[in-house]
Amino acid sequence: MADPQPSPLPALDVSLSVPEQFKTGVVFTKINSDRKQKQVKFRLDVDQGQILWESNKYGAVLVETIKEFRTGSNAAYDLAQLGLPFSDLPRFISTIYIRSGSYKTLNVLAPTPEILRQWENAVRAVYTTRRDLMRGLDNVEMREAIWQKMYWKGADAGGDNKLDLKEVENLCLRLNISAPPTVIKKLFDASRLPPSRNATDEGGSRKLISIKRRPEIDALYARICDGSPSKIFDFQAFEMFMKGQQQSVCSADTLKAIFAKYATQPVEGQVPVLSTTAFTTFLLSSDNAVTASASGSHQVTQNMSHPLSHYYISSSHNTYLIGHQLIGESTVEGYIRALLAGCRSVELDIWDGGDNEEPVIKHGNTLTSDIPLRDICDAINRYAFVASPYPVIISAEVHLGLESQDKMVQVLKECFGNRLVHDEDLLQDGMPKKKIDALPSVESLKEKFLFSFCSFFLMISLHQDISLPTYDMLTDRRDIRQEDY
Repeated sequence: MADPQPSPLPALDVSLSVPEQFKTGVVFTKINSDRKQKQVKFRLDVDQGQILWESNKYGAVLVETIKEFRTGSNAAYDLAQLGLPFSDLPRFISTIYIRSGSYKTLNVLAPTPEILRQWENAVRAVYTTRRDLMRGLDNVEMREAIWQKMYWKGADAGGDNKLDLKEVENLCLRLNISAPPTVIKKLFDASRLPPSRNATDEGGSRKLISIKRRPEIDALYARICDGSPSKIFDFQAFEMFMKGQQQSVCSADTLKAIFAKYATQPVEGQVPVLSTTAFTTFLLSSDNAVTASASGSHQVTQNMSHPLSHYYISSSHNTYLIGHQLIGESTVEGYIRALLAGCRSVELDIWDGGDNEEPVIKHGNTLTSDIPLRDICDAINRYAFVASPYPVIISAEVHLGLESQDKMVQVLKECFGNRLVHDEDLLQDGMPKKKIDALPSVESLKEKFLFSFCSFFLMISLHQDISLPTYDMLTDRRDIRQEDY
């Protein structure tokens, strides 16, 4: 069945959110990890969704790979690590992104705080548009318009507004289309246009999109239409598919809202329908995820009232290290990345910090650097419950003398406060009052920290305020470290 004719492609509103100066380029001060500074012109490519600058290496950040913007107080630690004065904080921004599977950081100083604010807002506007595009939150025509600008412009390596076979092959690789070269060439030859037109025209792009068509989805689409009383993919057909084949428990109103996201905007006298392209987009979207609830949201639907040890726990090892385990750098960044990725168990190796100094985190007996325990705890407290509200287990190896253990207790109290689990019933005169038969439930521990350590002296020191279970009290340590929720 042929797709219904789409309405004209709308203009891209995101361009209105990006000041012209950022499209042409603004000079920022770029600060490298070795603290070297350089004046560099940065610009924001709205069509391709990239931050671009001149560089001998990469010189580009795809905005959809950005994980976090740090400005103001959230960037104070980064500013200090780069050796910059605190007075530069209003002009400083640290952008955390991923390239080739690794976390990277782009640190810059804007000319003025106002330009910094405008720059962050502009990048966020492009990011939001592209995120919504990927999640299918806008109508299909808008997504297709943005898609064409994003990918076709980037594929035109020759800059002649045409795509040759090699450029089409590279485009397929970028789109993760693993079609054999012979298939791509066959479809390319079949879609060749007269000399008066070029491959980036709307008609040409629609023909070349056939490269990524899914025959099995086309067949499913045809069966749904044939089984519909109206013989078209209207809401009635969509509801029958969702209730019959997908076993959806969503209400009719929820299904209507989902259908409206992907349906072609109707012209007067016609009902909205799903095209094969829109249907494919829906099938690949979060609206069709197996975790979607009856309300259409993606809230946790599993029973979270069981004891903590009944769940798998996403854990990290040597969380503080980035890079080599023996000579790498200890940094707050490792904890931030792990927690934002949903990790619920992080590790601390706590050592003496020297005369009159607070304890530090480092990989003992190696050449790794160290970092103050307080900095780590502040970061954990700030980022622990951004990605998940469920409890975080802090597994500590304590290598401290008695005086340093007192300092450690004080740091924990000041950084975590009442988020640290406490229960006066667990202790009596500094000793366990009774054996713990089962751990508390995950639900009851939301936004709480469990501190697991080996030093019994520390537990006695804290008994008036908090109870910190030892490994024996947390049942078998191996069970805790291998579980995931």
